Amino acid sequence: MNLIQQLRIAFSARLRPEALQDSIELEEWEQKNLAHIGRFPWTELTAEDWEKYSDVISWLSPAAFCYYLPSLIKVSVEENLPNLIAVASIVMMLDRSPRTDWWDDFFRKRWTLLSMRECEVVQGWLFWIASCPESAYPDDSLERSLATVDLLISLIN
Repeated sequence: MNLIQQLRIAFSARLRPEALQDSIELEEWEQKNLAHIGRFPWTELTAEDWEKYSDVISWLSPAAFCYYLPSLIKVSVEENLPNLIAVASIVMMLDRSPRTDWWDDFFRKRWTLLSMRECEVVQGWLFWIASCPESAYPDDSLERSLATVDLLISLIN
């Protein structure tokens, strides 16, 4: 089974959330960008959407983040685009200390909602990114990101 098939199975139970964000402090243009992403189910977003509205990934509520994450994984793999700005945001989110007590609330509220299967898809995606000749990420950044996902998986067990 390839990564996209694993992704579809792992994230199949995720329902489209009613609330896209949980902040009342977004500017009008930020709300418009968020609304653009929110108009679509995750399966219909494109690489162009994620590149144009890349900052939205950081404004999504925890439930919306978990719902839209597979979209970003899917388009980056299918279109062989490991260096999308939104992908870089995810890699940077995961590139952190292997100590859970150093994780901030933003990270903890989103990433700990993922299931084991979903984390395994993220792990497979990071391995895919690392294997791409086009990948612009330093090896140590990807290694720390993978270690973070390993830690997330161990917390689920």
